[in-house]
Amino acid sequence: MESASDPGAVAEDKDPVGFVGYDRVRVEEEEDASGDEVIVAVLKIKSTTGVPDSTKWAWVTKDPAPADDVDEGDEADIPDSAGDAWFEGDLAVQPFSWWQLSDDSNMLTTDVMVTIAFLLEDDAGDISDDVDMIDGLIKPIVEKVGDTIEGAQIPVNKNTFKDSAKAEKALNDLMGKLSDLSPDAGWDTLGDLIGRYFVSFGDPNDIIGVAMTAFVPTEETLYKTLEEEKVTPKALKLLGPGEGDGNQAWTNYKTWEWSFPWLNPNTGARDDLELKGEVWYGLLSEKWVDDWMKVESKFPWQDRVVWWLKVTASMRPPR
Repeated sequence: MESASDPGAVAEDKDPVGFVGYDRVRVEEEEDASGDEVIVAVLKIKSTTGVPDSTKWAWVTKDPAPADDVDEGDEADIPDSAGDAWFEGDLAVQPFSWWQLSDDSNMLTTDVMVTIAFLLEDDAGDISDDVDMIDGLIKPIVEKVGDTIEGAQIPVNKNTFKDSAKAEKALNDLMGKLSDLSPDAGWDTLGDLIGRYFVSFGDPNDIIGVAMTAFVPTEETLYKTLEEEKVTPKALKLLGPGEGDGNQAWTNYKTWEWSFPWLNPNTGARDDLELKGEVWYGLLSEKWVDDWMKVESKFPWQDRVVWWLKVTASMRPPR
């Protein structure tokens, strides 16, 4: 696990670049009628299945610009400098192809691009201080992603390539690993860390929620080959064209609920912190996909808060 040394570098060739963009925010419900400026701090992580020590990470920016003030029912654009995650430089990814299902190594090795968006409400303090504090949460998150992806032992060989049923099983195993990345599947140590975050600040910008994506960069021709081999999105528990709320072809989402006890060391009171959200996952090609992702939270110091994020993703030409 290491931080990418040059996360903002532009790819030198013209091969497609992995991209996940957090574009807009819509406030459905918040703790009071008047909104605050929305901050989106996006972490990007690259990891490779079955390859130890392949996990690298970087912030999109350590000092994200806030979106405009948003009241309930309103939408606002998220600045590109804060919401656009490009997988370039040390985080560059190689598209997955059908031929990898006949890898002589007998183990599926494919890159996975993960983003985690922390939503905050800008009502106190310096934004860069908040990101510095969230840095304290990064180690267990990145370790969870690394353990899940690097530890994915998915057998493949020449028989897999020739047998559509075996290919389908291998890809289903891969999709299962992506959906397992949600916070309710092993972020147990974060409860105490989030508590420390709030205690260490006199009045921090409120954490509102967490959104997450996990995509396998994919060659466009793979879809045609899968269809020829009778491996459909439905067989992989993914959405086909036109089946989702947005343009979600060859992807799907998992909703998660994460509740954990928090002991306030200042008062001795114990209460539950509750976060709800989605992990959007699947195969990502040069065709754009988009989705509205829901985040929700309820903390002792705030009422129920529900926000929506508009997210787009694809393998795109470099900037």
